[in-house]
Amino acid sequence: MRVYVAENFFSIIFTAGGSVIPKVLLRALLLGGGSGVVAALCCAHSCNPAVDGADCAATHALGSSFGDIFDAEKPHVAPWTSQIGIFVGLLLVFKTNLAYHRIDLSTTLCGGLQHSCRTICSQSCAYIVGEDGACVALREDICRLSLLMMVAVLDRITKGEIGDDMHELEEDLLKPDERDAIAEIEAREQAELAGPQRQPRAYAHVPVIAVWLRQRLQVAFAQNRFSAPMQTKIDATVTEFLKQYQGLTKIATVPIPFPYAQMVKVSLVLFIVAAPFFMVADYRWATAPLNFVLSVVLLGIDEIAVEIEDPFGTDANDIDLLPLLFKVDTDISAILFDRHRNRNANAAAEAGGGGDGGSGSGAASGRAAQPRTFFRRTREDEMETSLANKKGLAKMPRARTGILRRMLHDK
Repeated sequence: MRVYVAENFFSIIFTAGGSVIPKVLLRALLLGGGSGVVAALCCAHSCNPAVDGADCAATHALGSSFGDIFDAEKPHVAPWTSQIGIFVGLLLVFKTNLAYHRIDLSTTLCGGLQHSCRTICSQSCAYIVGEDGACVALREDICRLSLLMMVAVLDRITKGEIGDDMHELEEDLLKPDERDAIAEIEAREQAELAGPQRQPRAYAHVPVIAVWLRQRLQVAFAQNRFSAPMQTKIDATVTEFLKQYQGLTKIATVPIPFPYAQMVKVSLVLFIVAAPFFMVADYRWATAPLNFVLSVVLLGIDEIAVEIEDPFGTDANDIDLLPLLFKVDTDISAILFDRHRNRNANAAAEAGGGGDGGSGSGAASGRAAQPRTFFRRTREDEMETSLANKKGLAKMPRARTGILRRMLHDK
């Protein structure tokens, strides 16, 4: 999403990246040119064939027909223009508000995905009892699957526009047997949906990954790793995650109703085409540039709604999903690191009686056993740069966290 400083008044005005003005200039220019033709016809209506000669007669006749129909002094004209102007204004306001509601709801749901993913990991680290290797592997596996589920959600709502990057992230997270299972699902989809109608990858994988996650939770419960109330809490968080996924899928796949979008554009064109006929009596040749400015404003407002209606993808004003994913990856690694650090500290205290030697041993083992992020840091930087290039924007500098960042990631 385009990031800007709200206080920089002139910088915002003259910034092209993320603006809708370049997208509507051609349409506005065509309409402005049309208004110029109208102005010329009106001027032709004012010429006198008896004085200017026979060459003016045909033009005068054509201009007279327009002048008689669209004479601004006629009493039946002004109410019509006022009514269609109010109608177009209301349509544009309603459409823009609806589009903004969609992007606002999308950011809320994306934040909910982050929260649910973190909660699943924190609950599993806090509730799963045991410090043996199986418990450690189980906690990390649950965290991995929750992050994999989020990757699949983002791949789903972007309709594969950043699919190559998402597929690489999936490869970082999938185990061989899981990769084979997904390959089998994709093969079946390819057989059922042949050719270009085939759905992008990960469309059906979110519920599959959720089943894998719940199976891990069931295994932990069967091994008495946590109690039934704790399992219910984690399962409720998974259910909340799936609800947020469904909300994002609805926004990504259900556009603003076509009849409404069509009526907005038809009314907009009718108003812009008709406006010069009522302006030309007062502004004459200035009608063309004035109507061009009017066209840029009205078409720009409509284009804003089109731009933010679907906020997922590689457009300049789409939500930046990869940074959200990488932030969750960092947070999960911090949760696992803290859990492992406490385990190692407790083991060292039991072994060394809590003395200085035991503390040093615990710190050393903590550094040796610390988990790393699931994604490689170099891959995160490459993907964020690639996405910024697709959007035509400069990559924003990443906020580093100093000591914690060095502890959690490869040097």
